[in-house]
Amino acid sequence: MRRLFSFRSTAEEEPPKTGFVGDLSKEQEKCLNEIKEWVVNEKIEDPEVLNFDDHAYLRFCRARNFVLKDAQAMLQKYVTWRRDEQVEDILDTFDKDVQKGIWKYYEHGNH
Repeated sequence: MRRLFSFRSTAEEEPPKTGFVGDLSKEQEKCLNEIKEWVVNEKIEDPEVLNFDDHAYLRFCRARNFVLKDAQAMLQKYVTWRRDEQVEDILDTFDKDVQKGIWKYYEHGNH
């Protein structure tokens, strides 16, 4: 006997968004835009120094499941750590003698 009606939905559900650039839901895109605005408005870091693109901001958003306050807190801690550890100046202040000592034991300098 042939069925006349199908009870399955004919409209296919859209698969969940991954949270990567080009595959964002409206909520994810809103979180991305708000965190970028927050960095500029709150002067968290000079945009030239931070040098973030959408991919970098989305790393923080995905890590905190697109909860804006949590992503902001994580980004703030990251920026604070970079300042405290003087990451921007590391190449200028690196002691070359330390490097030579490392090469004595690790010829490739990878460790």
